[in-house]
Amino acid sequence: MLDLLPEYAVKKLKEQGITELFPPQKEAVQKGILNGKNMVLAIPTASGKTLVALIAVLNNIKNGGKAVYITPLRALAEEKYEEFSEFCDCVLSSGDYDSEDRYLINHDCIITTSEKCDSLLRHSKRFFDDVTLVVADEIHLINSMRRGPTLEMTLSKLMDKQILALSATISNAREIAEWLKADLVYSEWRPVKLKIGVCVKDKIYYDDGIKEIPFKKDAITSLCYESIRENGQVLIFVNTRRSAESLAKKLAKNEFSRINVKFSNTSFGKLLESCAKRGVAFHHAGLAREDRKKVEKYFKENKLKILVATPTLAA
Repeated sequence: MLDLLPEYAVKKLKEQGITELFPPQKEAVQKGILNGKNMVLAIPTASGKTLVALIAVLNNIKNGGKAVYITPLRALAEEKYEEFSEFCDCVLSSGDYDSEDRYLINHDCIITTSEKCDSLLRHSKRFFDDVTLVVADEIHLINSMRRGPTLEMTLSKLMDKQILALSATISNAREIAEWLKADLVYSEWRPVKLKIGVCVKDKIYYDDGIKEIPFKKDAITSLCYESIRENGQVLIFVNTRRSAESLAKKLAKNEFSRINVKFSNTSFGKLLESCAKRGVAFHHAGLAREDRKKVEKYFKENKLKILVATPTLAA
């Protein structure tokens, strides 16, 4: 199905190791994402939501249209901009809500936040005349008291476009699909099997049994040592930036690996350097962009063994 994309895009995807679509991605194509149909994609993290969005964006551009990709966070918008700019003429726009930014219409894909998109709509809805596709990432945040109303109003004003809504954690996917007059692709398929357990002191309680592990100070430290002993890595999600930093500092009192890398000359950068020497790092939207990218790079390369992050990493 990748042959539906432009040749240069297929080549780039193959260079990234992507040679075929995952089952949920195939279902999205079969249900008409390339034929202009609205769609809600409710599939787990790492199951391929971004690739479906990229396929839809490139398809609309090929047919003479333009796309707007809406994210809830600037950090996520920056990440998507870096990914998509390899494949198409895209531009990043966030902040400065009083500006019309007319130059944006000269690009094929605008990546922005819901607040900025709302601002553009308020200045002139005609700004979106040539837009044929709207991608709404993290659509579950429509239930958020802080961000939900803006996202809902924005999408309500763009109902004449093809809409692709993405989420890994949405609980009312069918209801959202009905509101958007969209087909629903719902799947629990994952490229890596998810095993759920609860760790208490020196035991992990799984659905199918109990595993004993050596106890090291506390449950989280014990899990980290056990995972690394099995040649794995550990990704820990916490709710706040402060929690990410404090837990990383705590875990860095242990030595999980050694890595010497320079981060920015900021308080966060200095703390990252200190933690990284022990194989630990943290990640949240408050980090400098260059620091976030380094953390992600070294974790992907298995040089950092423990990463404590806020949900922005999963976004």
